[in-house]
Amino acid sequence: MYRKNLFIFFILLSGFVLNMISAQIVGSSLKYLQGELNASVEQISYVMSASLIAEVIIIPFSGLLMRLLSTRVFFLISLSGFIISSIGCAISYSFLPLILFRGLQGLFGGAMIPIMMANTYILFKPKEIPFILSIAATIGVSSIAFGPIIGGVLTEFLNWRWMFLYNIPLGIIIFILGYYF
Repeated sequence: MYRKNLFIFFILLSGFVLNMISAQIVGSSLKYLQGELNASVEQISYVMSASLIAEVIIIPFSGLLMRLLSTRVFFLISLSGFIISSIGCAISYSFLPLILFRGLQGLFGGAMIPIMMANTYILFKPKEIPFILSIAATIGVSSIAFGPIIGGVLTEFLNWRWMFLYNIPLGIIIFILGYYF
């Protein structure tokens, strides 16, 4: 029982990490995006902001949505929406669709934060929760730090679209694991 709970926690944590990296990934590549999309500095800054604003909007509603849909269904919807939004970001041809899809990516990805936190309290005993939360915090903060690094490397060696395309195979793996476990 304990191993299964730990495995479920790491599935939820993986979705959380995928979102955290994606929220910060464009920070190091705004200059490339600006040039590729022929956008001004002000316009391109919305690419970063759209995701973060959408996350702030969805978080308060996540508890209600988890109760209405079930945690599992809400996680799978959030993850699939995140994957589809990542595809939309990758195929965007100008800054307006990119901003729209980044907002959707933040909306769906932002829901994975409270899902992971709420399930921590369901999956573990009260005395285990501080340790589990410290693991989540350490990995979460690390993923925020790695986001711009990953974005810079992908943009420099491949293309800016790969900042969003890498989410697809990872998201599908997490979705499959979340569906079965």
